[in-house]
Amino acid sequence: MRTYIQRRAARLGIEFIDRFNAETLEKILAVRENLLLLKFSRQPKVLVIYNKDDDSDAFVNNGFRQLFESGFDVVYFEAADVADINWLEAEITSANLERAFSILQLGGHGTLQDIQFGKLSGFNPRQRYRSR
Repeated sequence: MRTYIQRRAARLGIEFIDRFNAETLEKILAVRENLLLLKFSRQPKVLVIYNKDDDSDAFVNNGFRQLFESGFDVVYFEAADVADINWLEAEITSANLERAFSILQLGGHGTLQDIQFGKLSGFNPRQRYRSR
């Protein structure tokens, strides 16, 4: 049986709720549930996009609490594929927040040349990025 918090997060496309303590998770959910009100906030805004595939728990120790404590409005999304990025773009656009962000933080697995949000079986970045 899913908890109330899990259901709220799932409606927003957030799967990795264990990345956050309860207080930070509540703030993240509240911001996402009230995106339309965010345009009236005078606080600087951070758009954070993390990957949905995180077998190594590399993103559990993150700086979200510090961002909130420093006065930022943090808008958090998780992405696994292009459809998730398109959904994110639609949400940001519908809330008229396209130019509202001071910082864009991307978190995913990958290399210096690219970032991976979802699972790519057989992906070899060296085949794609040869030395020039």
